Amino acid sequence: MKILTTEELKTASVNYDNVVNEGAGGFNPYRAELERRSAKITLPQTRDGRKDKLRREIEHIEGSIARESGMDDPDAAALLRAELAEIQAEEKAEFAAEWTPAVTAARRAEWNTWLQSQGRTVTSAQVRRQERAQGWTMAELKTAVASHN
Repeated sequence: MKILTTEELKTASVNYDNVVNEGAGGFNPYRAELERRSAKITLPQTRDGRKDKLRREIEHIEGSIARESGMDDPDAAALLRAELAEIQAEEKAEFAAEWTPAVTAARRAEWNTWLQSQGRTVTSAQVRRQERAQGWTMAELKTAVASHN
């Protein structure tokens, strides 16, 4: 598997524009790769940041420019997918540890009590305010209820 140098990408970009884009500036996967390489994106070392980085790396390995140039690497993508699966398994285990059946039942009762105290209609702003106040979201509650039923 040969990784193209920056100069090779520039040459391929010009050739691609001349042949495929008929000299115009349409989409060019080689130009996109040049832009990707030049971007200085730093992600926080949070779990979400690591997951985003892994997804981008998988997309890069399996993307159109890799397939076109014969540089796609299924083995490397499989390793990255395994690492991503490990992170997701950690998240699932932490969620299960926090949202036990007893905690879920208590939080569900708390949510229902708050909801009934609001009257007939509840706006999304009220829901977000309540979620921030209680420290967990309605989506998390729904996930926990579904996992325990």
